[in-house]
Amino acid sequence: MPSTKLYFPSVGIQIFTYLFLFFGQTVIAYCLIRRFPYRVLRKTSWSRIIVACVFLDSWLFLFSSGLVTFGIGLETSLSACMTGIFLCIIFYASTKLLLYIFLIEKVHTVWSASTGTPRRKSAVYLAGIVSLVIYLAVAVLLVIGRISYLRLFDGVCIIGLKIFANIALLSYDIYMTLFFTALFVWPLMRTEFNSPHIRRVARRTLISSAVALVISTVNIAIATFMIDLPGWFCLLSYSVDITVNALAVFLVTTDQESSSQATALLPTAVPTISIVPVPPRFSRDSQIFRLSANVRNTKPHNDNDRNETDSNHHDNADHDMDMESSRADYSNKRAVEVLVSTVKETDRDSESEI
Repeated sequence: MPSTKLYFPSVGIQIFTYLFLFFGQTVIAYCLIRRFPYRVLRKTSWSRIIVACVFLDSWLFLFSSGLVTFGIGLETSLSACMTGIFLCIIFYASTKLLLYIFLIEKVHTVWSASTGTPRRKSAVYLAGIVSLVIYLAVAVLLVIGRISYLRLFDGVCIIGLKIFANIALLSYDIYMTLFFTALFVWPLMRTEFNSPHIRRVARRTLISSAVALVISTVNIAIATFMIDLPGWFCLLSYSVDITVNALAVFLVTTDQESSSQATALLPTAVPTISIVPVPPRFSRDSQIFRLSANVRNTKPHNDNDRNETDSNHHDNADHDMDMESSRADYSNKRAVEVLVSTVKETDRDSESEI
């Protein structure tokens, strides 16, 4: 029968559950803010959108789990107990789906770095998409095989999955763990993947995804072989799983966040200006400047001198025009070099998105 009290084996476990839910929300909020400051939101790519959805979905699961557990109470009614299992299925399944999409994008980044194969022609990427379609079938089994009831003798909310749903979820999780491990280990063993940046991305993603997927596998295995688990325990175990997954994504995107913030601080690409030396004939010690200075400092004494001076002035004017024309040519060359440098900086910014 329904109870108005929250059931925990001890006060210590109740406090621990509350503190972890609060801690998990804080950690995920920190990850979200660090990865998506305001100046980065203006340059949001597809991979960043996936990362944001992972953090947001994880935070919503922890928030709603805390609300149901400590606010409404899982034991207050059968509807509240059913809400707990639906929270686990909806938020857990969606978070794992987003995590798999993120890992598939990372796999494509690593494998296409040396070949430049687009997504629609990449066999590895298409294999990942097929795996995601299989996961949708597993999600349907989770909804069909859900368990939620109030235990008769003490009114404790029991939530979980039937054996066939747990086995399907466990098998799929083991498959995805092996799938991503192989796809990230293979480039590290091949010589054609010799880019230090790509190898660093593959190595970091391999470690983070392996830890996250192994934690998920252990969590699902415990839920498979243990029966009659109270609702608070199921929500806590899934909260641990989701928090670890969010931290794994946070660690994988560390390089991306650093390059994104560095790029976002500059509204436009900073041009690299190459200093073009002025030819010797235009320097202050050149013959043209000495001749011009001597002519200006000479006073005409007669008509011949005046005519000669006028002729020199005309010559100096011609020389000045030549100087201005040459300087204009060098200015044009400098503008071309600035444009080329700007294009190169833009290309480097686009490469840092990997």
